[in-house]
Amino acid sequence: MPRKKKTQPADPPDALDEAAAPKPKRKRQSRYAPKPILAPICPYCGIDSVLDDGTMVYGHTNFGNVWICRNHPGCSARVGCHRGGTGTRPLGTMANEVTRKARTRAHAAFDPLWKRKVEKHGVEKYRARGAGYRWLAEQMGIEFEACHISQFDYDQCMLVIKICTPPYGRKTPVEPSPESEPTTSEEGTEEHGRDHPADQHAA
Repeated sequence: MPRKKKTQPADPPDALDEAAAPKPKRKRQSRYAPKPILAPICPYCGIDSVLDDGTMVYGHTNFGNVWICRNHPGCSARVGCHRGGTGTRPLGTMANEVTRKARTRAHAAFDPLWKRKVEKHGVEKYRARGAGYRWLAEQMGIEFEACHISQFDYDQCMLVIKICTPPYGRKTPVEPSPESEPTTSEEGTEEHGRDHPADQHAA
């Protein structure tokens, strides 16, 4: 007499739905996930800074976030932030008002040199800028990776202005004097009727 096949009990509908549903994929964590930003340390007071949306410094938020010294307004040290990502990554190092003005003057002396290569010779912006900073690092006697005006102190900014003022090249650094107003002009980069030495790096 043939044996009867045992029938398996039917699965409940809920179990069938769960089995048919696709299993969720595990989210793979990116190796390039942003690291948490630590509050910069004020180089003058030795204490950490606080993040402000710009209201305390500018009275509005148009310029984005700013790291300011906890001793503000007694200490004027601050640094702005990149707008991308979390908006908390510092643009450079914290600096007081005197150093910030010196950095502005250093950029005014240096930037026209590499921008001229973009405008006149059609070199890509990132290449021209990188070549300019590489030449500047050589003139200052520092590593290329450490050559960022946004990280320079007052004396380094004064040296940048000297180097980027014709005749180009390293000269005797000026004595630190916040009251001095170095003269820089974009027209000065056209003197002598020759290309700036930084141009050869971008060729």
